[in-house]
Amino acid sequence: MRGMAGILLAGLLVAAPAGAALTQYWTVESPEDFLRCTGRGSARGGEARAEVGPAVDSLGDVGEPLVWAVAPGGKGVVYAGTGHAGKIYRSTGSGFKEFAATGESEVLSLVPDGHGGVYAGTGPKGRIFHVDASGKSRLMCELKAEYVWALLADRDGSLFAATGAMGRIYHIRANGTAEEYWTSPAGHAVCLAWSLAHTLLAGGEEDGILYEITGPGKGRALFDSGEKEIHSIAVTPSGNIYVAALKVSLPSPGLPGAPPPPAGLGGPEKGQKSSIWKLLPNGAGTKVWDGPGLAFALVAHGGYIYAATGQESQLLRIAADGSWSRLLDLDPTSILCAFPDGPDLLLGTSTPGQIYRVRFSRAASGRVDSYVLDGKRVARWGGLFAETRGEGRPRFLVRSGNTETPDAGWSEWQSYQGGNISAPAARYLQWRAELSGSGQVRRVRVAYREQNLAPEMAPVRVLPQEPKALLGPPDGGSITQTLSGGVKVEYSLPRSSMRPQSFDVSSWARGIRHIRWDAMDPNGDPLHYDIDYREAGTGAWKPLARSLDETLYAWDVTSVPDGAYEVRVTASDSTLNAPSEARAASRVSEPFTVDHTLPVWRGLSGERSGDHYRIKGAAHDGGSSLVYLAYSIDGGDWVLAEPVDGVLDSPDEDVSFDTLPVGRGEHTVVLKAVDLSGNVGTANLNLR
Repeated sequence: MRGMAGILLAGLLVAAPAGAALTQYWTVESPEDFLRCTGRGSARGGEARAEVGPAVDSLGDVGEPLVWAVAPGGKGVVYAGTGHAGKIYRSTGSGFKEFAATGESEVLSLVPDGHGGVYAGTGPKGRIFHVDASGKSRLMCELKAEYVWALLADRDGSLFAATGAMGRIYHIRANGTAEEYWTSPAGHAVCLAWSLAHTLLAGGEEDGILYEITGPGKGRALFDSGEKEIHSIAVTPSGNIYVAALKVSLPSPGLPGAPPPPAGLGGPEKGQKSSIWKLLPNGAGTKVWDGPGLAFALVAHGGYIYAATGQESQLLRIAADGSWSRLLDLDPTSILCAFPDGPDLLLGTSTPGQIYRVRFSRAASGRVDSYVLDGKRVARWGGLFAETRGEGRPRFLVRSGNTETPDAGWSEWQSYQGGNISAPAARYLQWRAELSGSGQVRRVRVAYREQNLAPEMAPVRVLPQEPKALLGPPDGGSITQTLSGGVKVEYSLPRSSMRPQSFDVSSWARGIRHIRWDAMDPNGDPLHYDIDYREAGTGAWKPLARSLDETLYAWDVTSVPDGAYEVRVTASDSTLNAPSEARAASRVSEPFTVDHTLPVWRGLSGERSGDHYRIKGAAHDGGSSLVYLAYSIDGGDWVLAEPVDGVLDSPDEDVSFDTLPVGRGEHTVVLKAVDLSGNVGTANLNLR
């Protein structure tokens, strides 16, 4: 089924804001998406995206920890070179049996002799053995080397050997005569191949350079990978050269007293990465793959390059255009070697040492398990829309849970029958596609919708002091609001002190109380706010403001009488949710006082004392504390008047102070008291 209606709807929703009410789509469609998936018997990535993988037969466990090398012997015979007992095993189709013992610790390389037997290179003494089809073994030669990492047969029946630790390449005649052919600048020469022009290609460890050798002692650098080691080379029938470059140097196995190499020699250990390069005619290279793990073997076969890696035992298939797919996954830690056998491919692994035959006909079936969707919050599932090609419709199954990694707490796999997915609402979801025939899964989309959660609110604050009110252009970060009566104000909160910024403000500004709150929506829905008020602790809530977008509101409290009040702010996500699913949350402020009462002066008196007046009296406010006392003489500047106790902190304050010097004659002294709400009370004294 195509499911294109769901796909088109997803496209229309891309530009819409996220929210619980909106259907979201989880889409698996790119090669990279499918490479994140896992599976069994499936090929993932590349042009096909996901399809049934090749048929794979296990030829058996050789009983040794490592299979360093594998080679065909013709007529179904398979040889395996192993470590750490230095034995060669053979299978004729019914399991592996020991076939020859070299007396060395490691059989590192094998190459068919063309007559049903093999040549074997060993370490750590650098010997080459010939084992014929009957199992008779003979030492051909012992080289001035420690390891024979690779063997390559020439057209005349002679051999070339890549060795370490001196980086020498030897030419070995059929009679066992060996001569040094070329010395690599690398510490170890580890891989060999023939170019299309039948020149020798060699790669090594320490410099990561591919060399071309045209004759005895004649070589040149062909390509510099910039990595630590060129570990494998493959040449296509058209002459294209591919190399596997490792970012680390491998430890040398089998040295006396040395511990065995780690399982897989480069599985998931940190830092073990590699890359695969395709050489261009101008000598440059283009990287076609880069990833974790070590690419131990490259094979050109059937128009593709196959790469066996040590990470997750992957067999990768690289097309001529550079696209690649993961062809299969095996259980062992690493695939260490690969060798073509007619139309098939032989693989050797470590921990345990096993041999597999990959047949490039389709397996009977396979499956793909998606990576896990994290819906971030509990979600309800909609439909699953799949786009497929070829014959054989995949069967889909789904499961859900609330842990990132599927475990026993997840639901069981359930077959998807169409419509909404039946898996329980949860945070995480996974789908499985069971494949058959030539069917390909090209795209999978799952519709889901978050469970709507109520907004979360911080405490509501009614600021005890008025902010500085401004008329005209706002300062940066200010908020604009139109009060009742059409007065437009723009204001900002004081950044530090909560004391009044100015006491000479308009009466309408003194009546403004600012309400401030914070809120967030777990689903990311936009919020709007309603404000209600009431007398503190009693009575019904009365509406104050509706459908606000800001989280700061200026309330003109001159419209309510003096008293103690509470404010309730309600946040709602109803803008993007149906009425039945909208959620709201409310917070109530601490009680606060509305005070319109003006301060008064009592018991004022004044008498001349020399060139100034002595003023005595008291200021009183019925609603709040006094915050400012001052006097002015004959309309002059206001001068601060200190209270008798030196601290201005209560509704009642006594004063007794000497004014600034004054001249002779009559003078008018005006006293001003300001309370916490900005109310101003004045009194006059006419003095001589």
